[in-house]
Amino acid sequence: MENKDNNSNGNDPGRQIDKLIKLGQAEQIMKKVMSPVPSRPTLIAYIKKNVLKGQRIFTNYYIYESSLNEFINRNKNSL
Repeated sequence: MENKDNNSNGNDPGRQIDKLIKLGQAEQIMKKVMSPVPSRPTLIAYIKKNVLKGQRIFTNYYIYESSLNEFINRNKNSL
């Protein structure tokens, strides 16, 4: 039996856990740094198409913080 550290996101020990952010909070973060902000249906489509990494939990959608930061940086550089 292997001795594995219990890490909820499956990353190597010592790495930080990638937080899930609700879409409303993600929209608020994006409003501070980019314009226009994609609509909520667009954000959901991005999650479904893996443009943004996230997941649906019950009826709510969430985006991983690292994916949101990458998305913002990609779009800020293209403006």
